[in-house]
Amino acid sequence: MKISYSDDTQKGPGHGIFTFSETLFPDGPYSMAVLRASDHAYLAGGAGGGTVWVGETRFMPVRAETTPEGGITVPVGPEVVDALDPLEKYLVTLKPEQGDELKARLQVADGITYSPDRRLDNTGMRAQDAAPPSPPASEPVAPAGAETSAAVTAAETPLTLSPEPPAPAPSAPRKPNPVLIVALLAALLAGGLATWKFFDSKAREEQAALSGKSETPAAPATELPPTQKSAEEQVRAFFSGPDVTAKAALNLAAQLPKATPPEQDALYRLYYFAAESEAPAAFMPYAACLDPAEPQWGTIEKDAAAAYAAYAKAAASDPKVAKAALEAQTRLRAWLERESAAGNARARAWLQELP
Repeated sequence: MKISYSDDTQKGPGHGIFTFSETLFPDGPYSMAVLRASDHAYLAGGAGGGTVWVGETRFMPVRAETTPEGGITVPVGPEVVDALDPLEKYLVTLKPEQGDELKARLQVADGITYSPDRRLDNTGMRAQDAAPPSPPASEPVAPAGAETSAAVTAAETPLTLSPEPPAPAPSAPRKPNPVLIVALLAALLAGGLATWKFFDSKAREEQAALSGKSETPAAPATELPPTQKSAEEQVRAFFSGPDVTAKAALNLAAQLPKATPPEQDALYRLYYFAAESEAPAAFMPYAACLDPAEPQWGTIEKDAAAAYAAYAKAAASDPKVAKAALEAQTRLRAWLERESAAGNARARAWLQELP
């Protein structure tokens, strides 16, 4: 089966038509799923009429019409059109109510006329164009400067002094108590020492601050070295760094762990990027991620046809792995034939896509 996209000129920007052809189509109704190749995420409906990309398979009901040539056309609105990217590749699955699923690969090479308000960007992430939520109600805040004004007013208010009390009558001089004098002198000396220590320590702190040094040891840095970062963090850092090349991606992939699904998903991003950049060394690991005859790789959706094509590229571009790539192709085809004979409809559909 083949698929093509064209803008719907009658309905205007944000509307398009998927045209399916070159196969026998069972009777409808139909539903449709759109898989994005770069991360194997599915297009799904979001809140407010928008769209998002999710990790699990999502089918959306569609209105299919037959063409005089025996094909099928499916009109799509902004929720699909605005999520498409001309630089991306997609796997579109058409699912009839009765019968096998039909799959075709799509890349919109002729451009897309997006809707005027376009709530989604090319990556399919929700656009941040909604009005921000209103802040919660709070107590009235005094206008700026009110506190200062109050202070000035208070300062300008004249103070009323109460009359001084009468001076006490003079009394006869008393003889000083020697014990009391010694105690007072000791207390004054202790207070003076404490005050000197306080100001001396403050002076040393100020001197250290002026010289750029600290009296206390510096706190250890919180930035983790690359070897202690997770595979996901290292891959994110790679794609935002200065050396985003296929060679650098494969070098990083060789160093990362691959024991857990998140680690395997991170590695798949590197393999996909390098394979799309036509790096010969990327075709075999990329194909193995998609090969249904191989163990599950993270959360990546299996795709026998894409794996078969990647094995073919590996055999053609690297003589060192040609034998292994052709053996993998043979093993994959045999697996699909066994599964198809056992009633696996998906394997049967994949077989139809192989050359």
